[in-house]
Amino acid sequence: MQKENAAKVRRYFERSHELFNSIYTSEKSAPGRWLDRLLRPDIEQRFLLTLKEIQKVRPESVIDVGVGPGQYLKAYAELKVPEITALDFSAPMIELAKKLVGTPPDGVKISYIVNDFMAQEFEQTFTISVAMGVFDYIADPGTFLTKMKSLTSKYVLASFPSISIWRTPIRKLRYIYKRCPVYFYNHGRIEALAKSCGFKAWQIIKIRGSGMDFWVQFEC
Repeated sequence: MQKENAAKVRRYFERSHELFNSIYTSEKSAPGRWLDRLLRPDIEQRFLLTLKEIQKVRPESVIDVGVGPGQYLKAYAELKVPEITALDFSAPMIELAKKLVGTPPDGVKISYIVNDFMAQEFEQTFTISVAMGVFDYIADPGTFLTKMKSLTSKYVLASFPSISIWRTPIRKLRYIYKRCPVYFYNHGRIEALAKSCGFKAWQIIKIRGSGMDFWVQFEC
């Protein structure tokens, strides 16, 4: 079941890479941008929270799991993180990220990997691991988060979609139509995951707005 779900998610993102790119850029009509501001304020807030943490820690290395079209990646490069790994199982997403970032600044090395995170073997660890907008699609979050922890020396930063009375049923229906599984969380489930994965400490922030994502810092 887990492999079948992963295959569905991969196909969805390969079909929808341009749509996700437009969410982070101005490549939309004025009404489309207005709807994003109204319905997706979480995306901007989790981006800002993540960059604030990168600026504070000043990590030697970062891996972004599910890097998408590359907006986070570009910001890491601009913040002069020395070693950055961008991983996504959608080749079109990686191509968008490469195009957006272009040539990295001096002193910054970026590695691009097209693969499923759970199938990828790593020869190094990272100061910070990031997974924004990823756990929405993970059938077994405990195994996924445990692997992230094993690769990380300081913090895992991740977002989790919350359970909303009106937004969750609508999103579930949309994703059934799109043939892509989607999963939701509450504070208690995230805390249980943190404990079961053996993190030292964690900070769970509920982002205000229509989506009300959770942004979480797990200490390794």
